[in-house]
Amino acid sequence: MLLDQASEGSTAGENHPYLYARVLGIYHVNATYIGPGMVDYRSHRIDFLWVHWYRHLGKHSQASRQASLSLDHVCFPPIGEQDSFGFIDPDDVLRCCHVIPHFAQGLQHLDGRGISLCAQDQLDWKSYYINCFVDRDSFMRYQWGLGVGHTYAHSAGGQEDVNAVVVEDFEDFEDGDLDVPSCGQGCAPSDSDSGGEASDSDSDSGSTSDDSNSGGCEADSDSDQYSILDYEN
Repeated sequence: MLLDQASEGSTAGENHPYLYARVLGIYHVNATYIGPGMVDYRSHRIDFLWVHWYRHLGKHSQASRQASLSLDHVCFPPIGEQDSFGFIDPDDVLRCCHVIPHFAQGLQHLDGRGISLCAQDQLDWKSYYINCFVDRDSFMRYQWGLGVGHTYAHSAGGQEDVNAVVVEDFEDFEDGDLDVPSCGQGCAPSDSDSGGEASDSDSDSGSTSDDSNSGGCEADSDSDQYSILDYEN
């Protein structure tokens, strides 16, 4: 499973973001560069994979696949085509994928004898499905722009449209009716409406009651802060 280079910098709905291939061999070569700008004759190891490409069937874009609620449908192109095989860098491989044969269509070679031993096509099926639900990481790779750590899906400039619904949901959540009682709720009023000037004893007792009320408010505000912290955690 590889990232389609043509999909980089494009939105998720324009074309399919991934390519699929079967690994036929794992090789390396010790190559020496003798072209312009060469430094010395020391050889450098180059690792590469020899692969047989899968070809997409049906609709290619991810938006159309999600609208139809279907798995990716692929098949092997004819061996005689020029782009049926290729070499890729192992570092370009994202991960392995789970391929399910379309059993109803049957084998490509009914006699069980393929065309090429190197291609290992004697037991190839006519088409396959890519199972994106095989594990959590595989599933999130198809939720373009939402997978944590899938940086290639976040770098494209057109991902704002893909994440617009999720952003709106979070904004609605932040602006929702979250009742956090303030210090004024549940506290006794400190101002009295009685006429005349209060005595010294009354003012002392009033200040004492105000202090006790303010202490209750502080306790309420502290408990509210703890509830908020617990909610955020």
